[in-house]
Amino acid sequence: MGISLNNKSSEINNELEKLIQSTGKRLFRRVQEETETFINSRWWESQVLEWCMKDNFLKTKILRFIDVFPALKTPKQVIKYLREYFPDPEHRLPIPLRIGVSATKLPFLTSRALYSIVNLGVTKMAKQFIPGSTVEQAFDVVKNLKKENMDFTIDILGEATTSELQAEIYMKRYIELIRELSEFFQREVVRTDTDKSYPINVSIKLSSLYSQFNPVDPEGTGKEVKERLRKILRIAREFNTFVNIDMEQYCYRDLTIRIFKEIFEEDEFSDFEGAGLVVQAYLKDSGRMVDDILSWAKQKRRKGFTIRLVRGAYWDYEVISARQKGWEIPVFTQKRETDANFERIAETLLRNSDVVRTAIASHNFRNIAHAIAMTTFLNIPDDRIEFQLLYGMGDTIKKAIVSMDFPVRVYIPFGELIPGMGYLVRRLLENSSNVSFLMQSFAHRLNEETLFQNPLNQKPSNFGTMISPEGSKEHEPFTDFSKEENRNYMEKALASARKDLSGEYPLVIDGKKIYTNDKILSLNPSDPDEAIGEVSKASREHAELAVDSALKAFKSWQYVPANKRSEYLIAAAKVMRQRRFELVALQVYEVGKNWEEADADVAEAIDYLEYYASEMNRLEKPRILQHIPGETNEYMYKPRGVGVVIAPWNFPLAILTGMTSAAVVAGNTVVMKPAEQSSVTAFKFMEILIEAGLPPGVVNYLPGIGEEVGEYLVRNPKTSFIAFTGSHEVGTYINRIASEIKEGQEGIKRVIAEMGGKNAIIVDDDADIDDAVKGTLSSAFGYQGQKCSACSRAIVLKGIYEDFLRKLAESAKGVKIGNPVQPAVTIGPLIDEEAFNKVSRYVEAGKKDGQLVLETGKDNLPQKGYFIGPTIFADVNPDSAIAQEEIFGPVLSVIKAENFNKAIDIANNTKYALTGGLYSRSPEHIRIARERFQAGNFYINRKITGAVVCRQPFGGFKMSGIGSKAGGPDYLVQFMIPVTITENTLRHGFAAEEEY
Repeated sequence: MGISLNNKSSEINNELEKLIQSTGKRLFRRVQEETETFINSRWWESQVLEWCMKDNFLKTKILRFIDVFPALKTPKQVIKYLREYFPDPEHRLPIPLRIGVSATKLPFLTSRALYSIVNLGVTKMAKQFIPGSTVEQAFDVVKNLKKENMDFTIDILGEATTSELQAEIYMKRYIELIRELSEFFQREVVRTDTDKSYPINVSIKLSSLYSQFNPVDPEGTGKEVKERLRKILRIAREFNTFVNIDMEQYCYRDLTIRIFKEIFEEDEFSDFEGAGLVVQAYLKDSGRMVDDILSWAKQKRRKGFTIRLVRGAYWDYEVISARQKGWEIPVFTQKRETDANFERIAETLLRNSDVVRTAIASHNFRNIAHAIAMTTFLNIPDDRIEFQLLYGMGDTIKKAIVSMDFPVRVYIPFGELIPGMGYLVRRLLENSSNVSFLMQSFAHRLNEETLFQNPLNQKPSNFGTMISPEGSKEHEPFTDFSKEENRNYMEKALASARKDLSGEYPLVIDGKKIYTNDKILSLNPSDPDEAIGEVSKASREHAELAVDSALKAFKSWQYVPANKRSEYLIAAAKVMRQRRFELVALQVYEVGKNWEEADADVAEAIDYLEYYASEMNRLEKPRILQHIPGETNEYMYKPRGVGVVIAPWNFPLAILTGMTSAAVVAGNTVVMKPAEQSSVTAFKFMEILIEAGLPPGVVNYLPGIGEEVGEYLVRNPKTSFIAFTGSHEVGTYINRIASEIKEGQEGIKRVIAEMGGKNAIIVDDDADIDDAVKGTLSSAFGYQGQKCSACSRAIVLKGIYEDFLRKLAESAKGVKIGNPVQPAVTIGPLIDEEAFNKVSRYVEAGKKDGQLVLETGKDNLPQKGYFIGPTIFADVNPDSAIAQEEIFGPVLSVIKAENFNKAIDIANNTKYALTGGLYSRSPEHIRIARERFQAGNFYINRKITGAVVCRQPFGGFKMSGIGSKAGGPDYLVQFMIPVTITENTLRHGFAAEEEY
């Protein structure tokens, strides 16, 4: 959809524009007549908004302090955080904060008195946008609105549902809200003329009704959401309540619409007219959505429901999320584009007023004037449009619209301050934006011409532009499985992969396929009776043949120009991208990854190919060192020789691709020994290299038993380096035997090894508990905890220990366990019987070393396959086996820490230092953790898994690894030998001009 407003003739467009301008001026004059103004009516919050507008850096600090404030339990904490966020009493601060910061240095002012000052300010600001936490308080607002001839819609605050218990509570709260409001209306004499049919109006976010709300699983999610939504709708019908379905993040949009359609197509609700849906104008494809809804409404002959047209409240999130995932940004990045799209959709809705009722939800003067003008232009009946505005914003606009005889409804959020903080911060961000129409009209005193300018005539602004840092690399986008077309591709790929199961796969040595009688049987860990494939098993003789093949290929490969070697990697990436769904589906079957985990592995493999190709082009140019007259000094790299790549099964394509491609692009040749459990996936990678045109012998595919061919390759005197990813025990053994000099060996072998971790997340006592729970669950149980980066320890400050533990356990109960062929599954099987038995032993040991909080019973697990559900132990001794040893399964130890420094001591008290994390809103604690936390990859306020190539180079120290980080600028150097070349340019006293 474009942004042109309509397809009428220019004369009609001009006529409409004149009407919009005259309507806008009339509206603005009504606003100016009101005695209350946006800026001056609420002094404290106006101070904050005004200063936020002046300084973006200051805005971040102020909003972060407001965000953390409800979590501060004592006056001493408030003083501490004021000092951390505002270390100096800056003159730029709003007066209330300036007083608070200055007062922290006054000895005569008690901490309780200071707390009262700050608490008063934050509470007043919160109450501007959130009128209360009880139905009684909300109803007081409703009564006042009715006196002003305005209606309402009420929303229960809450940013996320993290457990089924919480989802059930949300549902019951909505039901109680409807009942209580009905009782109030019956008990109190309240005018209801403005909304005769539905005096009560509530707004609901569907994600609040199901903790596992997942667009990847529309059928399963829809079933669970509709079960709770039906109960709300039955009560709504009984008490004449209008139910509006809110929109949230873009990825939830299509599923929300689907659920809306399905439930109102059911016989029970097919005639229920008290329902509405939201359209977000900032979405580029919102026009298509509107056309789809209107088509559905006409087909189903529904004429009573409402569409609330909003601009959209998640702009920052949508842009950042899309950039991080490599997706197309779904929202307009120019304000004028959103403005124009809003008007186009408003016109579409109003032209279909016989089908839907339109609610214009905007504080934008131009949007409001346009809608009012359109009602005149199209002769829209009064009962087919209303205007909706937020509580605490634009009161003068509301009154002006009412004075023009148009219905106004006010969006009232109510609830506790802590869950409401996300809403409050969004409102402050919206109000403090320099492109906010409220701020433009009152703070900046813009003239009418500017306020009501046609968006098509506006100049582009810098608002919303996010420029990538210089030298940044866009990674391979993850597949967006919220889109139906991608789910269909995946379903077809799974069906195709199933047909190919039980195939035979050969060795590949010197470009030749070799089939052997001995086989490695790759089994489906979800169903061990199902074979994925029979893979030829290499012997030591095959290993020797592969080394000789690689050595022969090295003689010519080492001289192939670096840019040519890079081209092979780019070609392989192209092939891999074309075969993406095939590779993803295979991993679902062979190693038990769910859709998103398998897809991320393939994306990472593509990233490695392209990143290392780019890096080699950078490194191949000789570096000129010090400029000395009479000589040149160059620093360059040369390949090492034949390498051995020993790869794991848990990232069967990504890590195998990363280690192999790094070695090859650096000019080496490789014998590639994959894990037995993922040998079929490894063969597919070999196929891709062949399809990309890689010369025979440069990479040799040698599946076999690690203790046999793996050790033989490491000890072989003809191999020059070993790249290994796996367990600490095997890695240290490889390092030891590789250091032994064999007869005929020409150099000391280089070992590059990533060897696992015992990773911890610290949860500070000021952390956002819901965020910390979500990040910990993902880090601990993603891919069944079978990641070297997985969180196996949660170290929680005692102040929030019980709350965190309770929410963590409740959230983990809702996780879907099963065969990852199903899109709803979060946790699949462990890789094999050996892993199952090992993890089971640790679970039994944990029952002695800690308190078992959560264990999934066998009756709730699939009968086939190696399944163990999320297991959580509390009060774990930090020195116990389950808190010290790498388990490699879905087992989490929760440890209580007395204070923050003790938490870091506990985190560091292992032999590993791979990944770690911190959830905290204390600037000082974040600073301390950055300095003291021992981890190669340290993550703050996010999960600790999912490192992205180039963005988060991956690797640890202590006993977690040998060498530099994979996916980083130092990685390729390990596969090469640095050489310095010095040439004397002086000849018989004559020195030519140096060309450098």
